[in-house]
Amino acid sequence: MNELISVIVPVYNTGAYLVPCMESLLDQTHQNIEIILVDDGSTDGSGAVCDEFARRDKRIRVIHQKNGGVSAARNAGLETAEGECVFFLDSDDILPADSLERLLTEMAPGGLVSGSMRQLHGEVLCEEGLHLPNRRLSPEEMLYLLFHEEELGYQGFLWNKLFDLRLIREHGLRFDPAIRYNEDRLFITEYLLQAREAAMIPDVVYLYRIHAASAQGAIGAAFKSAALTELDAFERMYELLCPGHPALACRVARLCFEKSLYWLGRIPKENRTDRTKARRLLRTNARRCASGEKVGLLNKLKIIAHCLLER
Repeated sequence: MNELISVIVPVYNTGAYLVPCMESLLDQTHQNIEIILVDDGSTDGSGAVCDEFARRDKRIRVIHQKNGGVSAARNAGLETAEGECVFFLDSDDILPADSLERLLTEMAPGGLVSGSMRQLHGEVLCEEGLHLPNRRLSPEEMLYLLFHEEELGYQGFLWNKLFDLRLIREHGLRFDPAIRYNEDRLFITEYLLQAREAAMIPDVVYLYRIHAASAQGAIGAAFKSAALTELDAFERMYELLCPGHPALACRVARLCFEKSLYWLGRIPKENRTDRTKARRLLRTNARRCASGEKVGLLNKLKIIAHCLLER
């Protein structure tokens, strides 16, 4: 298989991590790739680094745009991508040399292939990550795993997956720039609802770097209102799944309920707007999952306590 793979790389103030990321991409054993670097308004010179790589390799194109977030950057890449398949790479991470080749080997038309990943702490490769089996699945089975991480781990990562770009074009799939958290799982949900099959491979295809500015490294930072767009994404997933997958929709309602409860415990009390939103979604999703996924006595007591304290 020698399909052209479009690799979309959003870049925003990546600093010293961008060079090793790009070197790992250029060293791929599957060489039939186009690399679309989307400089999302970087202010640290990352845009100039992108331009220098483009001068060195004709497979690289650079898009410079005002800062709009990772979803807007990925959309810009999708608008110009010309490949049969697409892979999304974060500009501070690294690919093992045979990542794209291994994913493409298992790819089928209209399919989705997920590979294992490991974490990089600094320059130390750790065992922590996602360890997947060798398995063929239906899109329905993959959707189930997307919302049941107790089975095989969290499946909502975008960047350990190879997508059929033709299917994305056919159905006009895009990322929602207004959703800053959980946008990956929303996109994967939309894709799987149109996909024809899915596969998992045990090969490690992605090295995810943990540092202060990464998504994992930022856990525990001060609350920002944008974090509640995670709940907006769950609401969209619930609406998408309700017609044909009511049991999964109920599961999503449970996840949205739990996250609403989580955020209520972290939103400052003086932030009435965001607390009102989280309480509304807490109650809405408690009702939605009452007949299926059980809320549980402890969570019911937490809801009552929150309602009393907000009066």
